[in-house]
Amino acid sequence: MLKLNTLSGFGSGVSAAGGASPTYGYFGSGITSGSSTATDRITFATSTLAAHTDADQSYGAEADGDCSDAGSFGYGYFVAGYSSENVATTDRITFSTSTTAAHTDANTYIARSPFSGNSDGTTYGYITESGLGVADADRITFSTSVAAQNTDANLATTRRNTGSLSDGPTYGYTIGGIT
Repeated sequence: MLKLNTLSGFGSGVSAAGGASPTYGYFGSGITSGSSTATDRITFATSTLAAHTDADQSYGAEADGDCSDAGSFGYGYFVAGYSSENVATTDRITFSTSTTAAHTDANTYIARSPFSGNSDGTTYGYITESGLGVADADRITFSTSVAAQNTDANLATTRRNTGSLSDGPTYGYTIGGIT
């Protein structure tokens, strides 16, 4: 098994639509002795994690932001990050097939990292970042898979290496970080 120093991920899966429980979760990319494009998939019913090469990313990055639509439209997003330099690249995973591909419509408006991802689970995904001395956010509209800068979701203070979580439809939280 490959040990990654930085790992990011999110959950959803082929049976998540219609209010059913998610089937899989995905952990993508990270830093090993260099960048990695590897993606692992966890099967929630068995708590089994294994490499899943069909879902490998088109680029290897650390500190990317991730979000998913929990099955409403059937996609998850690995967004930007750092891969020998900051990148604006976004990959989209299709849950019904567990395959990942570059999706330029969801690229961030500027190359930067580190990111923190959040989602309401059905309508929008938010990617926040403050590594360039700013506290900005991008928002992915799940129905169109398009990302755009969203100043209403900017962080309250400039900080790096934040965590994130959400309750689903009502609130998302960006937590901690280095000021």
